[in-house]
This record gives sequence, structure tokens and C-alpha cells, in this order.
Amino acid sequence: MSLALLKKELKTFPKDSLEDLVCSLYGKNKLIKEYLEFFLNPDEEKLLEKYQTIVADYMNPKRGRRAKIGKAKAAIREFSKTYELPEMEAELMIAFIKEGYQFSLYSLNTTALENSIASMKKSLQGLVLKNELNSSYLTRVGNF
Repeated sequence: MSLALLKKELKTFPKDSLEDLVCSLYGKNKLIKEYLEFFLNPDEEKLLEKYQTIVADYMNPKRGRRAKIGKAKAAIREFSKTYELPEMEAELMIAFIKEGYQFSLYSLNTTALENSIASMKKSLQGLVLKNELNSSYLTRVGNF
């Protein structure tokens, strides 16, 4: 179903039916619940901290385990698609780079990690240019 068709159908719904639909979705999907809570009570700092912790946990695992690069990237993609807050997305990319670099200092096999860090730096550069963000985001990762 296209977005235009969805909008057309939703316009025909009575208000009570729309409320029931939203409440049903709220209870069935964790991501929708999180989004609606943010929509109704935006706390950008809390949201950023949550996702930074997720990225840090995947990039710098405890007890010598391997970094879960794919899961960290997936968390950033999920954030990007759900919230569309480029400044905060840039902060998450910086967290990925920083945590990945710190993990690479203690890991023996870092080729995949180094490639992912380089790729994330390119993605960060593209995000900064596309959204005309302050170039300070790029200078912050210059040391890594």
C-alpha cells in the first residue's frame, strides 16, 4: 500500500477508530511505543544517551568478546529512519567511531573494524554535507 493510499484510507476512519489503531500499535511494537513516547514528550538528551549506550555496548563488548559492528550500525540506521534528527545521528556516528577505535587498541584482529570505522567516517561526512551541519562533527573524529 502506498503512503498516499494509506492517507486516503485514514481520512475515512472515525476518530475513535484511529485512537484504537494507535493504541493497538503502541502495545504491539516496542519501536512504535518508543517513537510515540518521544513524539508526545520529546527528550532528545535521554534518547541520545540510550542510543549511545546501545552503540557503545555493541562496539566495546565486555569480557573480550568480538565487537558487533553490524548491530551497532543497525541501531544507527534504526535511529536515523525513526527520528530523522541529523545532529543526533552524527553524535551516534561519532560514538561508533570513538568506541570502535578504543576497542581496536585492545583487539588483535581489527581489519573489519578499521574498515567499518573508515566507512562510518565517510557516512558522517556525507551526513554533515547533506544536512549542512557544523563541520565540528568532522573535526571531532579527526583524531581517530
